Amino acid sequence: MTRIDTITVIAPGLLGASLALASRERGMVGRVKVWARRGEVLEACRTRPWCDSVHADLGEGVADADMVWICAPVGRIAGLAEQAAPFLKPGAIVSDVGSTKAELHAAIDRIRMPEGCLYVGSHPMAGSEKSGLEYADARLFEGRPCFVTEGDAPNRKATEAVEDFWTGLGMRVTRTTPELHDRMVAWLSHVPHLTAVGLSRTLAAAMPEEWMQYAGPGLRDTTRVASGSVEMWRDILDQNRIEIGSALSQVIATLQGFERDLKAGEIDALVERLTRAKAFRDALSRFVGPSAPSSGPA
Repeated sequence: MTRIDTITVIAPGLLGASLALASRERGMVGRVKVWARRGEVLEACRTRPWCDSVHADLGEGVADADMVWICAPVGRIAGLAEQAAPFLKPGAIVSDVGSTKAELHAAIDRIRMPEGCLYVGSHPMAGSEKSGLEYADARLFEGRPCFVTEGDAPNRKATEAVEDFWTGLGMRVTRTTPELHDRMVAWLSHVPHLTAVGLSRTLAAAMPEEWMQYAGPGLRDTTRVASGSVEMWRDILDQNRIEIGSALSQVIATLQGFERDLKAGEIDALVERLTRAKAFRDALSRFVGPSAPSSGPA
């Protein structure tokens, strides 16, 4: 890929800091600027070798950036893009790492960007239940899938620049529409997260706390992603509520089927359900191996 002179990372957390760290280590960018709302985040970035300058003023932070990465929770991305827009240099590309895309594209399409400035959506399917720039990992994106989404008036050069960036970090890039993206991630990430949250909430209400000492790795692994950022997931659930609700209804119907078979003593039917589930999980292991990075809000 063509080396980028300057990028700005807005609101660096795990993904933003990892993006900056990985691109600097690979020699993909010449300079990394950071903007954050909180002073303690700016001070933490100031001490990182991947950060060249920190900015409390958003306009100064994006002023000369060739590529701007908005890494805030998805509910704040459009607002930050609108605030940054007047200060973007001609030809700058704006992208993000948000987990929903249809509402985001619609919101950003209404923003008056400077001439030649373009938005291309991104969603790297990488992350962790941990959050914060202190967990930055230069290898976080390696081998993981990444969606790149285009709006109603796509620009091939801008889209390819964003795709090249993610490919340079070792990701497997797929270009798709915002609507199809949201449908896929509802199934691949958002509903699995809600099932972990639902199980955790149910156990917290129904199980005596002293039983937790006897829990094994199965329960830990099944509920792991429930430790994710509540703020981040609030925005995801809000912006993708239609697709999530539709998929969740099918999960509920499956669980109700288990309940009926259990109450009726239909053991053969239960065995069939278990067998089909095992076949899916075994097939999934071919794509997401045990050593793959854990997926956050994908």
